[in-house]
Amino acid sequence: MYRFFAMACLILSIVPVAQAGSAEKAAPTEIQLGHIGTPGSLYELTAAEFAKRVNEELRGKAIVTVFPGSILGNDPQMLDKVTRGDLDFCMPAPATAAISPVFTVFDVPYLVLTREHVRASRKQLIEKYFQPAAAAKGLLVLGMWENGFRHITNNVRPIHTPRDLKGLKIRVPQGSRFLTALKSYGAAPVEFPFGQPLVEALKNGTFDGQENPFTMIRSLKMDQVQKYLSLTYHTYMPVYLMANENKFAALPPDVREVIKRTAADLQDWSMSAGEKLDIELRDELSRTIAVNEVDTLAFLAASFPAYLQFAFEVPQGKALIKLLYDKTSLAAATGHAWQ
Repeated sequence: MYRFFAMACLILSIVPVAQAGSAEKAAPTEIQLGHIGTPGSLYELTAAEFAKRVNEELRGKAIVTVFPGSILGNDPQMLDKVTRGDLDFCMPAPATAAISPVFTVFDVPYLVLTREHVRASRKQLIEKYFQPAAAAKGLLVLGMWENGFRHITNNVRPIHTPRDLKGLKIRVPQGSRFLTALKSYGAAPVEFPFGQPLVEALKNGTFDGQENPFTMIRSLKMDQVQKYLSLTYHTYMPVYLMANENKFAALPPDVREVIKRTAADLQDWSMSAGEKLDIELRDELSRTIAVNEVDTLAFLAASFPAYLQFAFEVPQGKALIKLLYDKTSLAAATGHAWQ
């Protein structure tokens, strides 16, 4: 009887440990995704939609946790963390210039004028240019999502032609090739991180202006510290879902498959969301800031040197210009036929 009792006690003492070990084994893998977007930005909306879809499909096997608003660092810092394997995913935009100059093709002003042309070129861009460049740094491009068309705001005067930018201190993102184009227009651009410090810098006059898509302008309430919004549509900026290649390969195959498929599905989703927000936010911002159209032809003519510089300086630059140059859209935008 004593032996039976002792054995029962031993079994009972082991069961909770076994159960605890089983529960620990079943704990979901956390996949961290960091980005710089603030509430209302397309960054935030797309990242949240991605996490929702992945988490619903994986049902606790793995969980994507989103860290918005530069909680994990600015764009270059998060990209560096992913490269080192200290962060699972990030959503860089201009910071991708640190990976390869091929990513700066979207900084060439007035090269991209329609989302349709981006959609038609996207597969080739990723597979032939962006993914090989990322792989050389141990990175993986899982998706090319949208940040949107960029516009210039400032506190000095409305911008109608490039000459109106002369002498203006304009903030640009870190790593942006558009800095060179702004200098050629006569502006005084300076690289500076995105976030609340940028709003303070605009407010106290450190910068006269900045350039961003509608969603980023509205999400940081820049319309409250800027007088003029000029609809330049000067560049189209994607954001990329980036992963460390080795860390991603270490995930279970079914988890990788869900993430890859969802990231690809979100490409058109984010583009459609951006198009809808452009319409809504243009109207909304016009109530709080003076909005004006620009002379697109004047900007386009002033931007051709940037095409030549990119083609000359960047390996495969000429091929990238040819891929994204859409003469039909340029003709529609400017009223001139381009050969």
